[in-house]
Amino acid sequence: MLNVAVDRIMAPNSRMREKVVDTATRLFDRVGFDVKSIDIICASADISRADFDAIFENKHELLYEVPKAHNDRTLAKTSRIPPIFGSLNARLKYLLRLYYVNDLAHIKLTAALRAYSWQWGAARERDNTRQLSDHHEMVLALLEEAAAHEEISQGSFRAASSLILSAYTMSLRKAVFEGYAPDKLINYVQPQLEIIMNGLRASSD
Repeated sequence: MLNVAVDRIMAPNSRMREKVVDTATRLFDRVGFDVKSIDIICASADISRADFDAIFENKHELLYEVPKAHNDRTLAKTSRIPPIFGSLNARLKYLLRLYYVNDLAHIKLTAALRAYSWQWGAARERDNTRQLSDHHEMVLALLEEAAAHEEISQGSFRAASSLILSAYTMSLRKAVFEGYAPDKLINYVQPQLEIIMNGLRASSD
């Protein structure tokens, strides 16, 4: 009589939004962002197009929600088992390996998200930067603790963190195009980590 789907009446929008994001993530995880039809996503999530339009302004809003959810899951996993033992180099490699394992398990989605980020506007980029700051904080904590133990000198830890995470992002291209596994990627990025660490050790010279 109301011409509204039962699910839309019974479930709050936040729950339906999460359902659509999870469904879209699974589709993108298998084939990347090539499957962009909203109708396919709606059918897979078992909602109507009217329901989708009531939750999201457009397809691009959904495509932004997917990387946010992916980043949240990555942070949750790494926060549960943080690197707490060994040298700074060992702890950094441990942290990066956690990231590699998580991203390589969803490599098509990861690659698609990196590519799609170029289409974000300034507001989206600011939101993403705030979200990624949590990953920076994990690296900064390692650097600050190493400095407290005089393993490295005081320096621009924020810049060092940016370089480390940038090296990580660039190394993912090896996984996409050359099929690198986590341990091989760690070996690939190790020389770049050593350059960054050497810079911090020499900062007081």
